[in-house]
Amino acid sequence: MGDHAPVMRRFLPALALVLAGCGSNSEDDYKYGASEVRSALEGKWSGTYSQSTGSTPITLLVSQAPPATGTKCGNRELTSTKCISTSSMKFSVSVTTGDGALTNATFLGTFTVYGTELLSGSLDATGDKGHLTAQWNKDKPLQGNLGTGTFTLTRTP
Repeated sequence: MGDHAPVMRRFLPALALVLAGCGSNSEDDYKYGASEVRSALEGKWSGTYSQSTGSTPITLLVSQAPPATGTKCGNRELTSTKCISTSSMKFSVSVTTGDGALTNATFLGTFTVYGTELLSGSLDATGDKGHLTAQWNKDKPLQGNLGTGTFTLTRTP
């Protein structure tokens, strides 16, 4: 897999769902709800942030973002041959790095769970300090990208 191994590991579960297709899913088909999604991602995550210039400790404080007021939501389906069942929730992320480059930098974004079981999901968030992406997999470290660096985090008390 070479240099593309981390990217492939991140997107293979979603690709498998696309290739398998799906039928119509009702709320009864989902094996999780909002409280389980919140519990999966919310909290304090700590680990190492690595860039070409070196590594530093990093902490993410993740909390559910308040609902937006006055917004209209909608989805559009551009192709109807295959589908993926998804659920999403808005989150706020506060980032602090050990080198002081980021101190309580705020990012707002969406955590999306793919499928009817809570096995994996992805966080995509933006803020004044850039763009943050992370991949959550049940019982594994949170891995992602921030600016030109990468991070691997575990939940801490």
